[in-house]
Amino acid sequence: MCSLLLVDDSDTDVFLVESALAEFGASFKMEVARDGVEAIEALQTGPDPDLVLLDVNMPRMNGLEVLQALNGNMRGMRVVVWSSGWQARDVQGVLDAGAKAYLQKPSSYRALVTLLGSFLQDCA
Repeated sequence: MCSLLLVDDSDTDVFLVESALAEFGASFKMEVARDGVEAIEALQTGPDPDLVLLDVNMPRMNGLEVLQALNGNMRGMRVVVWSSGWQARDVQGVLDAGAKAYLQKPSSYRALVTLLGSFLQDCA
């Protein structure tokens, strides 16, 4: 069973990811953290997820701070940043910090499904 940690404070985005995962069947477990603090707690206390889908613009601790906190402790985790309002230099910064990919919000539903499929196909 594949596991996904979605780090996002938007109910709409949580619903969108749940819908996208449903296209792959019931072999996925998704945990939601509403900010970076909850994400770090989930990563410290639970098993490592197969994929972390990470928003940047969140309260308390943003996604960049999460990447910085994980720096050196990624343990093979794959992190994809899914956020809005970024320029090319910002994207390169999150990739340099350890993210495997970046997907611009708002993105098409199909782009999200394709991205999730490309990262989760080997654990399904």
